[in-house]
Amino acid sequence: MFVVKSFLSTHNKFSRTIIHLILSMIVAGSAYGDEISTQELSTNNPNVTIDPRFYRCTAQDGSYSFFVRSSEPCPHESDKRQPQIVIHAQPSETYLKAQALIDKSDREAREFKKYDGETDADYKVRMEASQNPLWLQNQERLRADQERQQAQQAANQATAEKIRNDERIAQRDSHVMIWLGFFLVLAGPIWWLWHNRTPAKPVRATRRKVSQTSSAPEHMTRPPALLREISPRTSPQPQISNPVSKLAAHQQVERYLHAFDTNGAMPSMAYYAEIKALNLNYSVESLERLDQFLVELRDRIKPSYADLVENPQLQQLVIFLGMYLATTIARVTQQSIKWYDYEGAKARLNDPDYPETLGTLMTCMLGKGYHHLPIELICAILYESNSTESCIERLNYYRQHADILIPIPRSSLHSAVNAQNEEEQAWFNAMSAAGIAATRAIFMNDRSSSLQPTLTVYDPEDNTMRFVVMMDMSSDNAVEEMKYNPRNVPFKVLAYDSYANLPTGRMDAVTLQAQCYGNFAATWIIVIPYRPASHPDGYAFYTPLLVSSSVDTEYNPMLMHAFYSGVDSMKLPDDPWNRYLQESDQVNPN
Repeated sequence: MFVVKSFLSTHNKFSRTIIHLILSMIVAGSAYGDEISTQELSTNNPNVTIDPRFYRCTAQDGSYSFFVRSSEPCPHESDKRQPQIVIHAQPSETYLKAQALIDKSDREAREFKKYDGETDADYKVRMEASQNPLWLQNQERLRADQERQQAQQAANQATAEKIRNDERIAQRDSHVMIWLGFFLVLAGPIWWLWHNRTPAKPVRATRRKVSQTSSAPEHMTRPPALLREISPRTSPQPQISNPVSKLAAHQQVERYLHAFDTNGAMPSMAYYAEIKALNLNYSVESLERLDQFLVELRDRIKPSYADLVENPQLQQLVIFLGMYLATTIARVTQQSIKWYDYEGAKARLNDPDYPETLGTLMTCMLGKGYHHLPIELICAILYESNSTESCIERLNYYRQHADILIPIPRSSLHSAVNAQNEEEQAWFNAMSAAGIAATRAIFMNDRSSSLQPTLTVYDPEDNTMRFVVMMDMSSDNAVEEMKYNPRNVPFKVLAYDSYANLPTGRMDAVTLQAQCYGNFAATWIIVIPYRPASHPDGYAFYTPLLVSSSVDTEYNPMLMHAFYSGVDSMKLPDDPWNRYLQESDQVNPN
C-alpha cells in the first residue's frame, strides 16, 4: 500500500486518478472479503460496538459497500442497483488503513494545488509551512534540473573559452611569424642604408604665431612658438644644458633673477658686464635698452643658432634675458605669470610632438590665455639678421590682451558706493560674504599650517552665515561642487589654500571664489597673497587681488566696498586686518 501511495504522489493528476480508482477497488475488496472482521449488526444487538458514522448499503444483486452517511451518498443511489438494506456497519481494519492512506494522498494533492487568487509568494509560504511532500519533491526536482543546467552551461563556457584561447594563440603565433618575416626581409636594406648614411641636418621647426588659439580648456592657452629652420650643419645636434634644472620652474627663474639683481653667484654668462650696464629694472625703458643691445650684439658677432646652443656662456645669456623679458612683461601689464620647464609645458599643452629646443627650455603662461616663449624670442633677435621682432613689440602685444590683476585696497571701504537695484544688491551681498570668508581664512591661517576648503553659505531662513569645512576634499573637487546649488541659496563663497603666480614670484595665497546663483548669476575670483608663519619675518598677508570677474569693471568700486564691508562685519578678538595686513604692491613694485 505504501508503494502505491508513493507512486500516487509522484505522478500527474490523470495517473493519480486511475491509481486512486484501482486502490479504492482493492480497499473495497479487502473490506468486502473480510467477513470475519466485518460486522453487520442490527441496531438491536447491544453487545457489539460499532462506529455510527459508517453504513453498509446492500443492493438487489447482493453487492454492498460502506459509506459515511453524513458526507457521501449511498454508492447505489445513482445506478440500477437500488439499495435494499442500509444498516450501521463497522468496516474492517484493513479498509480503514487503506482509506486513511487514500485520504492523506487526496489531502496532499488538494494542498499541492494553487488556490484561486493565490500569489506565488503566498503559495510558497503555505507549501513551506505544510512541508507538502509533493511540493518538496517538486522543489528537489527543480533544484536538480537547475544544477544540471548550470553544470552544462559551465561546461559549455569552458569549452568556448578553450576554443577562443586556442584561436588567440594561433592568431598571435601567425602575427609573430608574419612580422618576423617582414623584419627579416627589411633587415638587409636597412643595414645597407645605415652603413652608407650621410650626416643628418639639424632642423628647427617653423615658429607658430603667438596669436594662434589652442583647444586647451583650462586657460584657452596659446600654442607655443616652434623654432625656425637653420642652416644645414654637418655635426649632430648638440645637447642643451640647464644648470638649475633640478629646481622647479618658478624656483629656477627666481634663482636667476635674484642672483643677477643682488650680484650673487650665478652660472657664467657672456657679456655680463654689458648686461649689468643696461640697468635692467623691470621697466618699459629697460626693454628698449635691451632691444638696442641685442641688435648691436647681433651685428657684432653674427651668431648662428648652433652657436647659441653650443656655447654655454651664450646659452646662459639667452636663458637669463628670456626670463627677464617675460617677468618684465608680466609686471608692466600687471598679469599673473606661471613658469613651465619643458616637461611641464609638454604636459600642460598635451602635445606629444612638442619640440625640445633651447627656446622651449623654459616657457611661461601670461594671464589666463597666452603661452609665451621668451627665450626663443631672444634667440630669434640674435641670430636672424632680418628679424622684425623685438621685446617692445612683444610687450605691446600683451598690453592689448592683458588679464590685469586688480588690487583691492583697504581704502575701498571709504568709497561708500552702494547698490542701486536688486541685481547690484545681490552682488553686494555676495562680495560682502567674500570679505567675511577672507577674514576667517587669514585668521585660521595664522593658527594652522594649511586651510581646509571652507564654504561660506548664507541661510535666508534665519539670516545668518554658516561656515562649512569640506574635510578630506581637495580644492579642485570643492571648486567643482560650487557649480551645484541643491538648497537654492542666493550665493556661496569658497575659500581654500593655493598659490598666486605673481609677477614678483610665486607666493602662498588664499583663493576666494564667490558665486551668485539664479537670475543674478555672477562669479568672482580673489587671491590674497600671504607670508606663512614659518617665514623668518613671520606671518603677514598682502593686498587682495581681483583675478577675474564676470561683471563689467564699472561695478568694481561697489564690489570692493562690499568686500571690506564684510571684512569689518566679522568681529574677531585679534583683528587680523589691522595686525597682519601689509599693503605693498605685489604686482609691480617698481
